[in-house]
Amino acid sequence: MIDLENPRFTLVGGALCLDFCNTVASRQTGGSFERLADTPALAAFAVQTGLCSKAGAQHMFEAIANRKGVLKRAIALREALYRIMRSFGGALPIPDDDLELLRSEYLHGSAAATLRLSKGDHLVWHWRADAPDAAMLFGHIAHSAVELLHSARCERIKHCPRPDCGFLFHDTSKAGRRRWCEMELCGNRAKQERLQKRRRTG
Repeated sequence: MIDLENPRFTLVGGALCLDFCNTVASRQTGGSFERLADTPALAAFAVQTGLCSKAGAQHMFEAIANRKGVLKRAIALREALYRIMRSFGGALPIPDDDLELLRSEYLHGSAAATLRLSKGDHLVWHWRADAPDAAMLFGHIAHSAVELLHSARCERIKHCPRPDCGFLFHDTSKAGRRRWCEMELCGNRAKQERLQKRRRTG
């Protein structure tokens, strides 16, 4: 059974591919929290990020529920994207295997889609809304990553410094000095911790 009524993902990345990377929390603590534990979670992610309707999510779940390797494929793509995004944010070498996996998913997703003109006269990829499946989901995510990395926005990919978070996000602030994935979450927690520390030592 898929629970599509209660949001299970924190969407603070500013890009679909970053939100997908953030389906694991607390990477730096050694006790990471996995939110993509099963195939219903993939369908729920598609709904929460607006990739398909609830009816489409049910169709997706039925299409991939008994297919071996779909969840493993999702995790492999997510981890490759995470290493790529961290490499851009930290000026580190990007593993060739990760780039090859992204290329493969990008091409596979493109083969399952068509190009259409949007209302603003821009070309957009379109996947059948009445029959979403793993190709649609992974295709959207791969295209989001390629678009982000192919633009100047890649220079503003950042990593939340809180050990119990570690989310990636696209810094859209004017000055480019945003530190936290979201001020209401990690920023306020850090402020409270500093205040408590001053009180203890003061």
